[in-house]
Amino acid sequence: MKRICLLLTSFMLLLTGALFAQPGDMSVGLNLGADVLYVGENNQLLEYSITNAQPLAAATLGFGFSSTAGAFSFNTGHTGAFGSRPAVNPVLAIVDASAAAGGTYWDNTYAPGNAFAVSNLPNFILLGGVANDPTTFLPAHATSTKIWTMSINGTSLVATVGGFCVDNIFVAPAGTWTFDIGGTSFPPTFQGQANTSEGVPDAPAVCFDVIIRPCLPVTITADPGAAVNKNHCSAYTFDFDATTAAVGLDGVITWTTTAGTINASTGQLSVPALAACGSTDVTVTATNGCSSSDNHAFTITWTNNAPTITACPAAQKVGKGNQYSFDFNSVDADPCDAAVWTVVALDPVVNAPSISGTGLLTWLSDVTEGATTKNFTITVTDPCGGSATCNLAVEVLDVQPLVIKIEKTHNTIQGQFEYVSISKVGGSDAMGGFDFLIAYDASALSFFSAELGAALGPLGCGWEYFTYRYGAQGNCGGPCPSGLLRVVAIADANNGANHPSCFSVANGTELVSLKFYVTNDRTYECQYVPIRFAWIDCGDNGISNVAGDTLWISSQVFDFENTDPLTDPAYDITDMSCYFAIAYGGACSACDVSMKYEPVRFILFWNGGVDIVCADSIDAPGDLNLNGIAYEIADAVLYTNYFLYGLSALDSNPQYREAQIAASDANQDGTVLSVGDLVYLLRVVVGDALPFPKLAPFANTVNVKLANGVVSTDASVEVGAVYATFKANGAYTLTNNSDMVLLSAENEGLVKVLVYAGLENMTNRLEAGSNNLFTIDGNVELVNVEVADYNGSMLNTRINKNVLPTEYKLSQNTPNPFNPTTKIGLDLPTASDWNLSIYNVAGQLVKSFDGRGVGNVVVEWDAANAASGIYFYKATAGSFTDTKKMVLMK
Repeated sequence: MKRICLLLTSFMLLLTGALFAQPGDMSVGLNLGADVLYVGENNQLLEYSITNAQPLAAATLGFGFSSTAGAFSFNTGHTGAFGSRPAVNPVLAIVDASAAAGGTYWDNTYAPGNAFAVSNLPNFILLGGVANDPTTFLPAHATSTKIWTMSINGTSLVATVGGFCVDNIFVAPAGTWTFDIGGTSFPPTFQGQANTSEGVPDAPAVCFDVIIRPCLPVTITADPGAAVNKNHCSAYTFDFDATTAAVGLDGVITWTTTAGTINASTGQLSVPALAACGSTDVTVTATNGCSSSDNHAFTITWTNNAPTITACPAAQKVGKGNQYSFDFNSVDADPCDAAVWTVVALDPVVNAPSISGTGLLTWLSDVTEGATTKNFTITVTDPCGGSATCNLAVEVLDVQPLVIKIEKTHNTIQGQFEYVSISKVGGSDAMGGFDFLIAYDASALSFFSAELGAALGPLGCGWEYFTYRYGAQGNCGGPCPSGLLRVVAIADANNGANHPSCFSVANGTELVSLKFYVTNDRTYECQYVPIRFAWIDCGDNGISNVAGDTLWISSQVFDFENTDPLTDPAYDITDMSCYFAIAYGGACSACDVSMKYEPVRFILFWNGGVDIVCADSIDAPGDLNLNGIAYEIADAVLYTNYFLYGLSALDSNPQYREAQIAASDANQDGTVLSVGDLVYLLRVVVGDALPFPKLAPFANTVNVKLANGVVSTDASVEVGAVYATFKANGAYTLTNNSDMVLLSAENEGLVKVLVYAGLENMTNRLEAGSNNLFTIDGNVELVNVEVADYNGSMLNTRINKNVLPTEYKLSQNTPNPFNPTTKIGLDLPTASDWNLSIYNVAGQLVKSFDGRGVGNVVVEWDAANAASGIYFYKATAGSFTDTKKMVLMK
């Protein structure tokens, strides 16, 4: 029907591109642009859209129809942005926003189902409307808005093919059927169409072929049945399928579901799992293009696997007043299930048991419960109610648990020895021996020795065996502490008739005395250095009874802040999980073996350590002479004497001297007795600075050069003081080359030189850049230099000693072996012609260097083109000659 195409082009509705240029524009679309009208499947005949620049009070539009295909029924309605509501009369109503239906609606002009017989056609349908409330208008719409549709039904037709025409689209003359905008009537403009003088589009009739195609049913062909069992740990999925026998449609089926989600195109269903099990009712619907549908209803029952406890221990033992612990574990075939642990005491107990979310059971027995057995039920449950139980019997021994404590020292002075005791502070049982493993920080504490406590030694009980070992302790690896010490003692060794006189010691008795040297590194000042029990295997920190048939191991571990492990639950660091190669929370849960003679958790361990004294608690920083007044001129004088005469300038009393050393850190940078402290002390004395600045020690660098006896500095910051030490062989002279004060002293062949501001002009300093400090003539060697800036911060020092060698010397090449470059040094005490030749093992000359010079000559050889192997290099200078060997390794 080619004749229709041009006509349809004229009447096609362009919904998304309507222009908004006229007061009122109308668009009409017929049969969605097709030339065949399939009645029963996709039978939308007509769409009517409007664009209005101003609110509308009334609008009319007419259509004329004719047919050769029999009687039709017309269904009219609205599907646009204004909603739809049933017709109450053949007139289009504009409903007020306050009406019961709510909002503003444009409705159908003909009630649904109005039939037009053949005898009634040709006929027309009028689309018209007025406002029920004259004050309410159809709002302005800048874009084309669909407000009215009409569909055609032909189920009563006997013919399968017929003709149907839209003969006319017309608008009555102004004042009769027209638009009404603000009380003014005028004909509308059709989008894209030219109007006649009566406002009618210049388009002839449009006709269609009508084909009856009833909507046929949809049938679901693949479904899961009426009942499904599914484990609750994952979602249920099923791929539904369906067919439709409808003719003329594109075969598209749309899927929906009442539970979960379904792919609307493919029918792939996914229903999320129920964590707590139960069931889910699901109905899946398949619908085709003409709204025929099929349903499938079914029920998903979510299943569960109950957990099991992997190890339920046999009868256990615990000392009265001691804590019993056991780490339970469970397995569950359902990976999504979280285990919930509970414990119930079946017998009366003073303290209720508890179990953690990971299955760690803890129960603190009371001292009144000795010589009894307590029964417990441990249960693990999953979210679906599946469970497993373990019945546990714990025998409470009629003895007090052992409490072993590492001493915590106080106000320990650095640079001194400190003694740390391991003592028995609780417990009623006799001991046959012990094996302690102790961890400490070797950077702060240097272990020196260990001694058996006096009460257990030769003058006491006479225990027969004692030893200790420190250093590497087996394959502990990276997690091992820097210091690890094992101490072992046995009361009665198999060594003849001698036997110890006692096995029991009073609470508070020292078992072992450990001797440590405390570092003099002032960065540890005012720090606490822990010493604690450590575990690598089940035998560590075990104590044997006298008979040797029972091994007591850790029950709980407490940090040093605890006040009494028997009564104070605070600072309990017990952890038997043992995730690493070394543990600090007690013997691992794996040590709770259920054998004939299982170890008994019977010991409370109490950690300690060394508390290094705070320097300001000995004496205030800057109070070097300990007179109670910090940062005064006498402190500066004493500090100056120290740099000249060393520690002999300080107090002869060792304790006072340590206090002076601690107080010497005037700039609080962690370094004592430094020239930076002197510079800062002088600044405080003169009032140029306040105590305790925010310093940045060693943030800058100074180059110190000794050339022809002249000492000079080159720094990017102002220099406050220089402290140099020389080794003198014979007489020497010193000449000051700067405005700073120069002091010197000689002691045991060492010449100490201090260049600083002095006590008269304490704000004096060396400007940034190069400065000549002093000249030292004589046979001297620069040994050490310290330099501080004007703020008292220490500087990184680079020393360049330009001193002539005293003899000819050929140095070993560096690096050696090398690849591919190495450096060779040659010392020339006098100006000389020199030669350096390199040979391979066959005696062939490989490379030769020569020149003339004095001092230190450095030759660099690039052996990139030489083969790996052994080479010899020979130096000649005047009558001097020497040969050395080097290795090229590629």
